Amino acid sequence: ESNDGSFWLASKSGFIHTRKNLYHPSPPPKVFFTGMFRNNQPDSSISSLKSSQPFSYKENNLVFDFTATSFRNEGRVLYSYKLEKNNDSSKWSLPRPIHSVSLLALSPGSYTLKVKALNTDNVWSDVPAQYGFVIQLPYWATWWFRLLVIAVIAGAAYLFYRFRMNQLKKVMGVRMKISRDLHDEIGSTLSGIGIISEMAKYELQNEKPVEVKKSLDKISINTEDMLRKMSDIIWAINPQNDSFEKIVSRLELYAKNVATPLGIQLHIKKEDDVKQVSLDMQQRNNIYLICKEAINNAVKYSGCRQLYFELERNNHQFHIAVKDDGRGFNTELVFEGNGLKNMQARAKEIKANLNIDSSDKNGTSVELSLNIT
Repeated sequence: ESNDGSFWLASKSGFIHTRKNLYHPSPPPKVFFTGMFRNNQPDSSISSLKSSQPFSYKENNLVFDFTATSFRNEGRVLYSYKLEKNNDSSKWSLPRPIHSVSLLALSPGSYTLKVKALNTDNVWSDVPAQYGFVIQLPYWATWWFRLLVIAVIAGAAYLFYRFRMNQLKKVMGVRMKISRDLHDEIGSTLSGIGIISEMAKYELQNEKPVEVKKSLDKISINTEDMLRKMSDIIWAINPQNDSFEKIVSRLELYAKNVATPLGIQLHIKKEDDVKQVSLDMQQRNNIYLICKEAINNAVKYSGCRQLYFELERNNHQFHIAVKDDGRGFNTELVFEGNGLKNMQARAKEIKANLNIDSSDKNGTSVELSLNIT
């Protein structure tokens, strides 16, 4: 070695002169990604090196292939990598002679894979190769899905609350109706019995046996009427009588009991599918009382010889008719009474259509139509 740092080497053919200032160290190796596998399937998106490449949460098994430039001993080049998640720094792996890295079962998040190389001259890559990608959240873990679930749960809770409140209102309405019926039907009858009893006592004290017997007969009639009304109320609130078949059976029995003793011939026409109709307590009670009133009016006031009770179903509409061949009446005048007004009020309460037609020649027809589900 000379003073200027040059080398002189002897050979058979002479001397070799090498200047130290002309010597350049090995350049830093540059790393390139050469391929990628996504769930064991080749993926060409690695060639675009697109930043933040999105992958489905199901595509969370990735394999990256890479290599580095080296002028000699390429097989002895070592590689080190690190995987950063959500910009959190991590440690570099120990240098190894590998050309691929497997990233398995990655959780959702934003990732950056960085790879650098170390050549045989112990020179590291000055700029690591890097590839950014995102493992997306499953839909059930996204904010909008959670918000949707909360909205659905809140909506369901609100609907359940409204349903419960409506049910409670219906129950309260039923209770109030039963209370009114008991007060109107039973209370008035008991008051009448009380008054007649006082009259009977007075007549008994004045030794009027004929008047006493009349008073006792009135008490007996009112008592029987009260028992019938109580029976109707108890029958109406019994949930075992929800089917329309039970209404038909009860009305048939009532019609036979009041018509047969007077020699009135009863004709009943009903379709089989009416038995499948289910009614709530309010519908059941009002339909029964409307038909009962119609039968009672025909038997008591029309002087009929034929009584017709007809039931039919047409898709989602149900029809009931009570007809007679007796004396008709002026509907405009009779509607001023409480009987037909009550029938109309009961029909309106269950959103049914009530039509009453009467004439001297054709008798009376009471028809009730109700939409059912």
